[in-house]
Amino acid sequence: MSKFSQLLSQYIQEKNVRIYSLAEYCGIDRSLMYKIVHGKHTPGSASAVDKIADYLHLTPGECRELTDAYFITVQGSDNFYRRKHVLAFLNDFKNIVNRDTLNLSFSFQTSYTQNLIPLDGETNVNQAIFNLVAWQAQKESGEIHMLIQPNFPFLTQLLLSIARNCHQLTIHQLIYLNKYGLC
Repeated sequence: MSKFSQLLSQYIQEKNVRIYSLAEYCGIDRSLMYKIVHGKHTPGSASAVDKIADYLHLTPGECRELTDAYFITVQGSDNFYRRKHVLAFLNDFKNIVNRDTLNLSFSFQTSYTQNLIPLDGETNVNQAIFNLVAWQAQKESGEIHMLIQPNFPFLTQLLLSIARNCHQLTIHQLIYLNKYGLC
C-alpha cells in the first residue's frame, strides 16, 4: 500500500465513511475507488484528492497531509522533498533579502594561526565567521568561498551588510540542498 492509500484508509475509518458514498460524491467508479483505497491505483489528479478531502471534511492540516501523501506517491519521496525544500528556500529567500541590514565598520585584531580551531557554541562560531568575513572585506580583492546551508541567517545578514560598503569583495557559494538539511 502507498502512503496515500494508507492515510486515506485511516481517514475513511476515522470518519466512518462508506466508500460507495465517497465514490459517488467524487464522480469516481466504485471499483476504482476501492482500488485507490487499497493502494492498487492512485487518483488521476490533485483535484480528485481535493474532492475526497472535501467529502471527508478534513481539517486543513489533514488535507495538506493527504495532498502531500498523494504527491509523494505520484512523484516519489526524493523528488517531492527536494522540490518542497527548494520551494521553501526560494520563498524564505525574499524574506532574508528584504530585512534591514546594519552598516558595519571593521576593526579587529584577532588572528588565526592554526589551520584547525575547535569552536564551541553559536556565539563563538558567529564571532569566527564575522572575523573571517571582515578580514576578507578589508582586503583590496577579498574573496570568500562558502559551502553552507542556505538557512544561516547570521551569515546572510552579515554579507548583506558588508555588500553595501565593500563592492570589491567576491563571494563564491555552493549551496547543498537535500531533504535532511545536513551537509
